[in-house]
Amino acid sequence: MKSTRRRVPFKLIHTEEFSSRSEAMARKKILKSGKGRQIREELVKQICKK
Repeated sequence: MKSTRRRVPFKLIHTEEFSSRSEAMARKKILKSGKGRQIREELVKQICKK
């Protein structure tokens, strides 16, 4: 298993697929913005409820 800083294991909980690199880069830009933080938090909440 791969690890993050300090060798703490991580688990992949979400992926997204895009038909083009430009779509993926646009989504990345959104997720790294202030609004994107809210989106990421909601995604994590939804995934953790399952």
